[in-house]
Amino acid sequence: MAHEPERNAATYLAGLMGARRRRAFERHMLECEDCWNEVQVARRGRSLAESARELAPQFLKERVRTVVAGVEHPARRRHLVLLATAMAMVMSLAGLGYWWQASTHQPAVIQAVLTDYRGQRVLVRAATPKLPQHIGDLVLRGARQGEIGGLRLVAYKYRDHAGHHLVVYRADGPFPTANGAVHLASEETWTATLGEAVLYCAPRPVSSLVIGDDARDVDRAAARLKLR
Repeated sequence: MAHEPERNAATYLAGLMGARRRRAFERHMLECEDCWNEVQVARRGRSLAESARELAPQFLKERVRTVVAGVEHPARRRHLVLLATAMAMVMSLAGLGYWWQASTHQPAVIQAVLTDYRGQRVLVRAATPKLPQHIGDLVLRGARQGEIGGLRLVAYKYRDHAGHHLVVYRADGPFPTANGAVHLASEETWTATLGEAVLYCAPRPVSSLVIGDDARDVDRAAARLKLR
């Protein structure tokens, strides 16, 4: 076997070596730092490309796949894979920027409720709990009330033994729509994911906003409270 670290590493990782040649190359790698390094670098590049692939838009994925497939030289192919990874990471950072903007630039009421949900209490007066004691494994721990942006709110806090928590906010008027929300049955029924918080809002039977750290708990609460 000719000593061509880049070409041999590419052939090895692509699964194009016969069994005998593969075993010989693996024995060789134990003694050859150049070939060992080539395989490790190429493997990391492939792993990065795979992890970023889903973040890249479809047209970029197709364009990169076409270009890389048409390159036969292993070294140039590897460099293009790394370039594709960089391009996908740029796109993912753009998406991250959009997520950050959506999660931090919210209507005042939504931002205040999120602040309350995250533990910096905005609603401080005790209220009488009027919702079910249990929602799945979540147990009602208490209720608080107050006013935010002209809305009178009551917050019902639930928690389970695993530490998951969920808060149901009920208001005397409609909640504004969160930036980045997806509308469901109507303009006033929507869902959104803002950082670690999953939100579900519905106007009936009582204007309600459910916020939790587990989408399944939020969905279970929406069903239990007949919000959908």
